[in-house]
Amino acid sequence: MNKTIRQTFEVYAYAFAFIFASRQLSDPDFWWHLKTGEYIVKTLRFPRVDFYSFTLPGKPWVAHEWLSEVIFYLVYSRVGPYALIFIFTALIVLAFGIVFRRLAVHPFIKAFAMLQVIGALSVEVNTGMRFSRGLSILQVAQRRYGIKAKRKPAALQELRKLYADTFGVETKVGAPR
Repeated sequence: MNKTIRQTFEVYAYAFAFIFASRQLSDPDFWWHLKTGEYIVKTLRFPRVDFYSFTLPGKPWVAHEWLSEVIFYLVYSRVGPYALIFIFTALIVLAFGIVFRRLAVHPFIKAFAMLQVIGALSVEVNTGMRFSRGLSILQVAQRRYGIKAKRKPAALQELRKLYADTFGVETKVGAPR
């Protein structure tokens, strides 16, 4: 494929990925994270008990996502919600770009598969779950259709590990056997 055509196509693929990944803040947990970030910034302490819950007030609780909560609050309070939407979208497109660059198939096939995943995930509310589910879908497709990554270990495994380390969770869906 002509290099100019391939580069132009990639620009369009990234633009469509950005459009598909953009969405309003609809995760119900987002407001919990925002309020926790505000608490940490204003008190310079981590919350030790659950003071938001109606059913279990005072129950011991660990804010394991404290860094992202502080970042959410600082961005939201200084710039507004659209800056967070932009950041979330940029992270999804970055993940798209990493996988897009590492898959060793025709650019049209890569773009179609990646845009399908991003589009299908637009119904998922939680951004972290969207990311995890997207990696799982791609990993299953990689195994099923024999798509090889350009480098070892596979790009999807690297992203899955990054996700697990960042959010402190293990991703089980579509995990390799």
